[in-house]
Amino acid sequence: MSEVGVFSALGHFDSGVLQALAGPYGNLSDFLLTEASYIGNGGLIWIVLALVLCARAETRKAGLTVFIALFFSLLLTNLTLKPLFDRARPCDLQSWCPKDPSFPSGHSTSSFAAASALWFTKEARLIPLALLMFALASTIAYSRLFLDVHYPTDCLTGIFLGFVCGYWAVHLTAILSSHKHRI
Repeated sequence: MSEVGVFSALGHFDSGVLQALAGPYGNLSDFLLTEASYIGNGGLIWIVLALVLCARAETRKAGLTVFIALFFSLLLTNLTLKPLFDRARPCDLQSWCPKDPSFPSGHSTSSFAAASALWFTKEARLIPLALLMFALASTIAYSRLFLDVHYPTDCLTGIFLGFVCGYWAVHLTAILSSHKHRI
C-alpha cells in the first residue's frame, strides 16, 4: 500500500479527531497554544534546555543525551520521513500554512525526544524536570492540532518517534561513556 493509500485510510480518523478538537476557544487558550507552538519551533526550547544542562557538571551527561535525541529527531523526521512521505498539511490551502510536509510532526518528535531522553536517563533528581518537559511536550503537540497545521496521526507518530529517539540517545550516551569518552 502506498503512502497515499495509508493516509487515505487514516483520513477518517484524522478528520474525526480534528472535528472533535474544534470548538469554542477563547483568547487566552488561543494565545497560550499559539505560544506553545512557537516555542517548539526548531526545537529551540529543547536546545536551550540541553545547553543549560550541559553547563553544569552534574547534569552534563543528561544535556548531551538530550542533544543526541534532538539530533536523531532531526535526522529521522525532517531529513528522512518528511521528504519521503511529503504529506500535505490540513491547512495546505491557506496562505499562512507552513510549506514543509506534515508527516510526521517535527514539533512532536523533538519535544518527546528531549523529554524522553531525560526520563530514560533514570536519574532521580531529573525526574521532576522530565515530567515538566512531558507536560510541555504534550502541550506543544496538541497546539499543532489546535492550529490545524498537523493531523493527529502526524503528532501521534511524532510522539512515538520521539520516545524512540530518546531511548536510543540514552543508549548511545552510555556507549560513549563506556568507551572512556569524557562527557
